[in-house]
Amino acid sequence: MLRMNNALTRWIAVRSRRASVLIATLAALGGGLAIAAPASADVVFSQGGVTMIWVGTGAKDYVHHTQWVSYITVETGGAYCPTQTEAWTYGFYRSTQLCGPWAAVTWYISRWVPSGNSVCGSSYVWSRMLAPTRNIACIGIRV
Repeated sequence: MLRMNNALTRWIAVRSRRASVLIATLAALGGGLAIAAPASADVVFSQGGVTMIWVGTGAKDYVHHTQWVSYITVETGGAYCPTQTEAWTYGFYRSTQLCGPWAAVTWYISRWVPSGNSVCGSSYVWSRMLAPTRNIACIGIRV
């Protein structure tokens, strides 16, 4: 019985040393490794006047203080034709003209946006009586 206990003790000691080496190695590498947060897909809405945006957001990288942004949809509201529609964020800008009330366009951004930046969309609302007005809607990125 004593022999089996010694064998068991040795087996546990060897496994513990291996686990300690593995943990120490992972800890040493951990300083340069970023463990990504689980991907969470949220659609964030904002409205500025009659311009509405929906922004598809994903995982947050707390090491680099960024958040994944997959797309933005800009809806122009009840605007007359043509309507200049824009979307922008860190390193991204797109523009097009839409026609018709409640027209919408989706642009795929697919990038990491640094904390402190915004994701915005705008449209110029043309009225037969008034000068065009620009409506802007934004969401802020905070990590």
